[in-house]
Amino acid sequence: MVQKQVLKNPSLSQLEELGVAIADLLPGDNLSCESIQYTPDVLTMKLFSPRGPLVGLSTLFLLPRKKVVDVTERHHLHDEIFFAVDGAMDVHVWTGEKYDPDNVVILRVKKGQGVLLRAGVGHHAPFAVKKKGVNVVIVALAGLADKDCDMVDLDPGQQVVFAKPKKEKKSNKKGKKKGKKKQPPAAMKRAK
Repeated sequence: MVQKQVLKNPSLSQLEELGVAIADLLPGDNLSCESIQYTPDVLTMKLFSPRGPLVGLSTLFLLPRKKVVDVTERHHLHDEIFFAVDGAMDVHVWTGEKYDPDNVVILRVKKGQGVLLRAGVGHHAPFAVKKKGVNVVIVALAGLADKDCDMVDLDPGQQVVFAKPKKEKKSNKKGKKKGKKKQPPAAMKRAK
């Protein structure tokens, strides 16, 4: 089993390499009027279908589960978007001809963000970060799971387990190190 850290703030170049994009869903500064906050085309994707693109909007509630990637899937022709509605989620992604646990990257998608998974990017249902779970909106080709989805249950040797988060060093509120007291300037020291 391979351990992986969650990539919490990936750069644009890292995301492009993975065939992934992350965008905020909250309205920006370009508001059309005071009472309506509309942000069009936050993320766009390609759809290919013989009858024309029929977009499906699905919902998913992620309950907390063991942080192990034991199933993966890939859509060869179609993009897919996951929107984190009311909490953060972690999404595993991979690229390449075949699944390789060493190529898996785990991305943190914050509340109010969406992640675009380009055609060919391996992934599966995201993981809820908080214990209460998270609501997710999925935008994809209608019936994508039946039309363009290769899903694989992974053997234990091919699974990826989330590494424990690295602990950040804590400092006190004023940013001073504990234990040492600040010495007064030499001019203020009393002569003996």
